[in-house]
Amino acid sequence: MEKNKIIAKCKYCKTKNSKYSVINGATTNLWTHLKKVHPALLGISKSQRTLDLYKFDDRISEVIEGRFKNIIEKISKFHVVSTDTIKRDIMTKYIEMRTNVKIELHEILGKIAFSLDLWTSSVVKAYMGVIVHFIDQNWQLQQKTLDFFKIEGSYTGKNLANELIQVFEFYNIESKINGITVDNATNNDMMIYHLELWAIDKDISFCTNNHFHCFAHVVNLSVQAALKQLKDEIDKIRNLIIKSHSSPQRHQKFLEISSLNNIKNLSPILDVPTRWNSIYNMIQRALNLRV
Repeated sequence: MEKNKIIAKCKYCKTKNSKYSVINGATTNLWTHLKKVHPALLGISKSQRTLDLYKFDDRISEVIEGRFKNIIEKISKFHVVSTDTIKRDIMTKYIEMRTNVKIELHEILGKIAFSLDLWTSSVVKAYMGVIVHFIDQNWQLQQKTLDFFKIEGSYTGKNLANELIQVFEFYNIESKINGITVDNATNNDMMIYHLELWAIDKDISFCTNNHFHCFAHVVNLSVQAALKQLKDEIDKIRNLIIKSHSSPQRHQKFLEISSLNNIKNLSPILDVPTRWNSIYNMIQRALNLRV
């Protein structure tokens, strides 16, 4: 320490000229010394220095194959595998697990049930998740994810039915289908209708009576209808939360006011309208924050 300065000395060259000051935690001097005098320690060549040292917005694959990989290998002597190796290992494990599930479902003597859901990503791509439920040979309730795939084409009931039939046929479980649980969307009703037509053609015991509406979805619709009676009050709470989060300055001011009223480490919770329990959490937190 020299007058509130930390002096760092390079352990590789250990010369008097390798002393650098560290002020307020800044390590620029140390980094400059390494890249100029000891570039090999960072796994870079002279022609590579400027290009690699300042690539902070790389894609994941570039980070794994680039400077990050070199640093990890130099620091810990840890060999970072390539993206191709990671991909190959994941696919090998996936195929192994899928094969085991296929064998397990084949050995089941009774019927099996399914629950499905559609999900749309932030880039407007639709996916279907398929979960199977069954009693195993030890009389234990089991559930496994059979598939999660991108929906190609339109979201009509017929198209959804065709996508689901491909899953049934891959696992060779067409004759074991019992009930299918989905939410109340109209295209799901049409999907069940087209599944019934397919089952009749294949002489499979399945009809629209095997269609079950998701209880949680039904409850959510009921609660949403009841919450309309409190729309004005809920909108006021929601708008206050949105305003308090509209800028870092407003959020900081909110925290300061809360602290003055002995309310600490609590922030408002903004609801997700399609999840009624999130509305409950929003109201509960608002009551906790009320002065």
